[in-house]
Amino acid sequence: MSLVVGNFKDIISMANKHPTYVMVAGGIAVGKTHVISKFLPLPLMDIDEVMEELSYTDYAGDQFKHALSVVSERINELMKNKISFIAMGTASRIEPAISRLNNAKNLGYKTALLYISASLEQAIRQNEKRKNNGQRYVREDEIYLIEQTIVGAKNTVDIIKDDKNLIDLFCHYNNSY
Repeated sequence: MSLVVGNFKDIISMANKHPTYVMVAGGIAVGKTHVISKFLPLPLMDIDEVMEELSYTDYAGDQFKHALSVVSERINELMKNKISFIAMGTASRIEPAISRLNNAKNLGYKTALLYISASLEQAIRQNEKRKNNGQRYVREDEIYLIEQTIVGAKNTVDIIKDDKNLIDLFCHYNNSY
């Protein structure tokens, strides 16, 4: 089996033929949600959406832990029913990314890695727009998290994108403008 470097149409085609787990990798505020909503009509599992759905605001405590458990339950249900879906996140930590991909493979899923990138400067500007629009944003005293997740996502992608045992399809979307 060889790695296929593809595009959104390739992801959709694969998802229409096989149960497909689409792992999204990209730092905070690089435009992951925007890109996905524009190009990929698949069920989306996103911790931020669940936090909003539950009216939670605490990303550091019990609310976040509960929201994670809700996302996990929903993902388990999708996988039990062999439904293709997108798992939104930064993928900035390698171990959980590999674990999730292995789990999907063990359950008979095809896997796609969608890497969405943008410059740090652009992500910081996007974060400021979110703040000004009353949306979820990273506080100024935690702005380092944007850079940390951009670098972490790139490192994860660089390590796993060519692993033919983990990734069936790799797609990189540069969201810089």
